[in-house]
Amino acid sequence: MSHSLLGRIDSKLAAFAGIARDNGTMAAARLTALKAARSKAPRKMRLAGEEFWVRPASPDIGVVRSCLGGEFDCLRHAYPADVTGLILDAGGYIGAAAVAFARMYPKATIVTVEPSAENFALLERNIAPYPNIRAIRAAIAPESGGQIELRDRGTGAWGFSVVRTDARDSRVLETVPTVGIEDLIDAHGAGRALIAKIDIEGAEADLFRTPAWLNRVGVMMIELHERIVPGCEGLFWHANAGRFAFKSGSEKYVSVGPALLTMGDVPSGAPAPQD
Repeated sequence: MSHSLLGRIDSKLAAFAGIARDNGTMAAARLTALKAARSKAPRKMRLAGEEFWVRPASPDIGVVRSCLGGEFDCLRHAYPADVTGLILDAGGYIGAAAVAFARMYPKATIVTVEPSAENFALLERNIAPYPNIRAIRAAIAPESGGQIELRDRGTGAWGFSVVRTDARDSRVLETVPTVGIEDLIDAHGAGRALIAKIDIEGAEADLFRTPAWLNRVGVMMIELHERIVPGCEGLFWHANAGRFAFKSGSEKYVSVGPALLTMGDVPSGAPAPQD
């Protein structure tokens, strides 16, 4: 038996044990059966200390566990825990990142933006216990007031994108309104965002073509999708030339503005700034 197969078996057993610990063995067994049946009917489950509505045959459970299990820990000490202000979650999916930020900074205002009607319905359920999270159903763009097609590139609900690709199995799901990133920061953060977490499946390339909005963001954590929009990484580095930016993981990048750096609040785990 190969090491990779053994690793997958160990991972699945660990996931089953985690579900059983939080929800009981019978619930874990039912979830396994629903996954095998490819069920996407939402179910409420306890994950990482929170109750979440998730679809069994989807990446939902893994996303929740990742978001609440330390994915954003490098941002935990960027500000005092009682800071007030705007945290922008662009690409809200089912609300896991927004909940992670609400737990991290309970006095901040978290604005989470998600274009998919299917994902947004779960997001609204999942953020309901947190009055400091506001949800907007739209696609983040350089400017507000437009309409854009949301597409399934064949990757399922986790990878819906507004970017046109040559993928043969790409199909249009719905048309959604666009909301400008600067308009969001003005409306909800009085012109400034403490943190912007961005995971918008390639649409970030357009944001970096007109990057003035970055001057309004203290810390940005973004997932770049070079495989969807070739050249996206280059646009990121060019737009962040005046900021302290570094790669964190395989696709994630962090960028810190000069104003935050002068306060000495570099996210933990980042390389030391060079003089």
